[in-house]
Amino acid sequence: MINDEQLNQITQYLLGCKIPIDMLLEVRDHIATQITVGQVDENLTFDQAFQNAKNSWQRDLRPYWNGSWDLEDKNNMVRSFTRSLIVAQLKKAALFGLIPMLLLLVLATVVPLPIYEYIVLSVLSLIVVSSLYLLIRHWKTFQLPRKYPNLILTLHQNYAILPLASAYWFFKMLTEYQTVTQSFYSISQFTQWMPSVFIVILVYVFVVVCLFSYYSQKEYLKRIIGIKPFLEQYA
Repeated sequence: MINDEQLNQITQYLLGCKIPIDMLLEVRDHIATQITVGQVDENLTFDQAFQNAKNSWQRDLRPYWNGSWDLEDKNNMVRSFTRSLIVAQLKKAALFGLIPMLLLLVLATVVPLPIYEYIVLSVLSLIVVSSLYLLIRHWKTFQLPRKYPNLILTLHQNYAILPLASAYWFFKMLTEYQTVTQSFYSISQFTQWMPSVFIVILVYVFVVVCLFSYYSQKEYLKRIIGIKPFLEQYA
């Protein structure tokens, strides 16, 4: 049976491995179970079972620089989870980002241009507001990483505030809505194809970034619920 002091030893070891707190809590449970099994089945002491557990997790948890552009030491588990997170969120954002794009292209064929301009502005504004809504509503929660600069709370924290970093491009997209409108309209009328396609692709990227950030914000808020008790106890 793992006592509080031993659980704290496991926690400190995992903190030294530089893994996000939400991942730490899951890995800690696995290691604690592994240690308990070693104590019961092999009659090992806690220190012996803990060392065996660390040896078995070393390949996944040892921080190192892999020679990439990112100079920060990270372990294989964090790198793997980061790739999976980005790919999954981007796929989802790219898929659902097609909906407003297709809607605007279809409406361009049936709605008069003066009215269509307001539709484009409304759709773009709605997307921007959606990417900022959770960020503004739960601003204090999104500020937690700044309160604990030595900890990574969750990998999602890196992408939750993406709209703030992209604020200039959001502003440009909204102020240039007439150019965007004309591009969608030109494609629907099969005129000025190349420049219009380029602008529409930029709009699609803009939509994907907004959705990617929105999904990251939702996941961040969900994971923070489980992280807060840890922060109150250890940080």
